[in-house]
Amino acid sequence: MLVVAEEPGVGLGAALAGLASVDPGAGFATAPPIAVASFGKHDFPLWQVDSPDRAVFAGEIKGYWLWFVLWPETAGTLLIEPIGLRDLRDPGQELDLPFGAASPRLPAS
Repeated sequence: MLVVAEEPGVGLGAALAGLASVDPGAGFATAPPIAVASFGKHDFPLWQVDSPDRAVFAGEIKGYWLWFVLWPETAGTLLIEPIGLRDLRDPGQELDLPFGAASPRLPAS
């Protein structure tokens, strides 16, 4: 699962989702949301975005696009339960993030 939070117009989330535009496109958010992300004490809706060979969900939090891109397509079931988020820029974050080989899903630079 990749999680991308970006300002509108950047297009990184859309590119990783396999879309040709910089946003979710026409028809986005016209149906009820099917997933939820929580940040602080607030819940934010996520809508499914049509994408080839992967599960993609997008929403908006505090003026930023929030993208969840999951492989394979069936991995979208991970978002049945609300997913909790936190801002790693906030002070006092004690994290030991694991790392490993680069993902073959990400384009090489």
